[in-house]
Amino acid sequence: MNRQSGDSRTSNPAANLKTVTGKILEIMYLPGDSPDTGMVDLRIQTSAGPGLVRLAPSGFLKHGGLRVQEGDSVTFKVFTVTGMAGDVMVATEIQRKGTELRLRGSSGEPLW
Repeated sequence: MNRQSGDSRTSNPAANLKTVTGKILEIMYLPGDSPDTGMVDLRIQTSAGPGLVRLAPSGFLKHGGLRVQEGDSVTFKVFTVTGMAGDVMVATEIQRKGTELRLRGSSGEPLW
């Protein structure tokens, strides 16, 4: 029996990147040890429906010069992970109005 689902690529979800464009519906700041270490998640609306995107700690986004607000159109390179709360798109890169910020490396490791 030949099973494709046991493929080694599943150990690196970042190997399956896709590009997603959407409009920011809500910005959520998750708690951290300090204001700059809390993660930032975005609820977005795409042509396929609503979704949740995990970005990076707020301090990393500020240092990278990325400013987003509700209503902005953004483009992401993401990989999807499934958890108890459902699917989350983990961004490796975000683009907004000509500004681009890399958040994770090729294997999904954080750059902060």
